[in-house]
Amino acid sequence: MDLKQWRASRRATITLPSGLEVILQKVSLQDLVVSGTLPAPLLQEVYRVYQEGGFGDGAEVNFDSPEMSNILEKLPDAIKMFDAVSRAALAQPCVGEVPDDEHITLAELSLEDKEAIFNWASAEVPALTPFRAEPNGDGAAAPSGGELSPAP
Repeated sequence: MDLKQWRASRRATITLPSGLEVILQKVSLQDLVVSGTLPAPLLQEVYRVYQEGGFGDGAEVNFDSPEMSNILEKLPDAIKMFDAVSRAALAQPCVGEVPDDEHITLAELSLEDKEAIFNWASAEVPALTPFRAEPNGDGAAAPSGGELSPAP
C-alpha cells in the first residue's frame, strides 16, 4: 500500500447531524492523550461509559439521577474533549481560527455535530480498554505479581 492509499484508507465521508458533509480521518485517542491534547482522566471516563454499555440502550435519560449529575458536572471537560477530537479528525473542511470557504471554526459546529465526530473517531475505544482478568466474570483487575504463586 502506498502513502496515498494508506491515507485514503484512514478517511471516511460522513454527513453530520446538521447536514454538513465532511471528510474525517482516523484519530487515535491514545495519541491525543500522549500529546497532552486529551486529558487521560477524560479517556478513562470514556472507557467507563463503554464498559457500562454506553447510552445506546434506548432507555429514557433521567436528568435527576446521580449518574447524569456526574456527567453534567463533567460536561465542560467533555466539550473540550469533543473539540480536541473534532480538530484532529476533520480533514475537510479543515479547522481554522477564522471561517472562510475552506475552513470551519469549532464554534460553528454544534455539540451534536462534535459528538457525531467523536463517536466516529472513538470507535476504537472498546479495543483500547485496559486488560481485565475475568476469572469470576466480574471484570476485576488482574492480580499483581505479589499475589501469584512461585513456579515449582
